Amino acid sequence: PMPSQEPNVTGSAAPKVAPLPRPRQDAEQGATRVRGRLAAQAERAAEQAAEQRIKDEKQKQLKATYDKWSKGVKQLENREKRIEEDLYEMSKPLARGKDDADLDRHLREQIDDKNDPMAA
Repeated sequence: PMPSQEPNVTGSAAPKVAPLPRPRQDAEQGATRVRGRLAAQAERAAEQAAEQRIKDEKQKQLKATYDKWSKGVKQLENREKRIEEDLYEMSKPLARGKDDADLDRHLREQIDDKNDPMAA
């Protein structure tokens, strides 16, 4: 079969070229099927992206752990405990009497020397 010849604007005959076939759509996935080297490249790229996401997540967790350690774990615990105690004390009325057992207990806990006769 010979391609049909149509005269060109210049008058010379140019062969008619058939249009390229479009890629078939995969019926199940609705995506273009890629085979050979391109498919392998795409698969490797997807695997590398997944590995990089996992690596980034691990790195983020390590950074969070080291950030916590750099501030001092015990110091952070003490700070949170002190904040909770302060909030509890702030929830009470400002003017408390001398017979307030909770205030007395709180002040006795702050005494460092347990052998102090005034602490009894």
